[in-house]
Amino acid sequence: MKYFKSNRNKIVFAAVLIAITIVFFLMQYGLYHRPEEAGFLLFQDLAFLPLEVLLVTMILESIIKEREKREKLDQIDVLVGAFFSEMGAETIRRIKAFITNMEGLGDALNLGPSSTSRDFSGATAMVMHYTFKAESLGGDLKGLGNFLYENKRNLLDMFSNPNLLENSRFTSMLWAIYHLMDEIQNREDLGASPPSDLMHLAGDLERAFPLLVVEYIYYMEHMKSKYPYLFSLAVRKNPFLEKKSVVIY
Repeated sequence: MKYFKSNRNKIVFAAVLIAITIVFFLMQYGLYHRPEEAGFLLFQDLAFLPLEVLLVTMILESIIKEREKREKLDQIDVLVGAFFSEMGAETIRRIKAFITNMEGLGDALNLGPSSTSRDFSGATAMVMHYTFKAESLGGDLKGLGNFLYENKRNLLDMFSNPNLLENSRFTSMLWAIYHLMDEIQNREDLGASPPSDLMHLAGDLERAFPLLVVEYIYYMEHMKSKYPYLFSLAVRKNPFLEKKSVVIY
């Protein structure tokens, strides 16, 4: 039914435009009585019509593509926000317990209302070039695995979203987290793991953590620029703060 309504509207619109053209042509002929010149101008307009159609098509296509791009980015931002709100920030907090050399990053990751674009860029660059060291027995590894497994459905839902698949950086982070979950869940007794296996798990932690933190920084910067009220809550839930509270005093 919608299809027929759409076609009917197009036909009516075209008929109106044709009618307006005929009316103006008759008005011109009635006022000036110069059919030869009218015919000349008509063919002149028709000569340039393909070029006009081409230009209008290119402009409209560019506008439509830009609009689709903005809509897709907005959808991705919503998904990223949901990820960090539901499990991302907590995953950072849990993995942070295994990282043995966090001391040099504390101030850079304490992002707040006074943080500038330069602060966010500096924090991103620092994390990307920082060599994280993890100790597999430094935290509750089984608890981390269970937490990730409880959120497995969230991870799978994100993998199935075609918009997120175009964000290769975020997708790489998801794969690293999913792999870490898989490695932990497939071990029945983590306490009985030999040193070589614990070293392997430490490598998985070291791989996932910086990818996760970089995405968190991008997320925080986006929240600050577009959604200050959401950023305010995110700052109070900052997983890098030793003591945090969402309550405003």
